[in-house]
This record gives sequence, C-alpha cells and structure tokens, in this order.
Amino acid sequence: TFAGKVLLHYIIVLISHFLGFSLIEPFLEDIDDPNTVYFGIIILGVIMTVTIILLLRLDWARILGRFAPWTLEEQGDDNNSKNR
Repeated sequence: TFAGKVLLHYIIVLISHFLGFSLIEPFLEDIDDPNTVYFGIIILGVIMTVTIILLLRLDWARILGRFAPWTLEEQGDDNNSKNR
C-alpha cells in the first residue's frame, strides 16, 4: 500500500510539473508583477483553512436535528431496548 501511494504521488507530481506550467503560462504572460499572484494564493490558502476549520468545528448533530430530525437516533435508544 505504501509503495502504491508513493508511486501515485510521484506520478501526480511529474504530471503537474510537466503539464501544469504549460497550462498556467498563457495566463501569466501579461502579468508584470508576480506579487499579486502570490498574494492571491496566500489569501486562497487562508480562506480554505478557515473554511475547513469551521466545517470541522460545526455541531452537525444539532444542524441535522434542526432540518432533518429523523436522521438522529435517540441517546438511550438502541436495538436491544426496542426488542424488549
């Protein structure tokens, strides 16, 4: 499994190295100052990090309980107590 993951990541890096720049180069031709591109990348990274942190910290049980209460199980309710 480890060897397969290493090979997969190596192939992805090679493809992005040889193909990625040729796809992005036409967009970067007219840009005189690359700092705006770097700033945009940093802002995108910050926005994605904040979004992921918020999604992980949300109480999904409370949100689902509000919009779809049938999806939640009762706390003290399990299959054994239903069969009694």
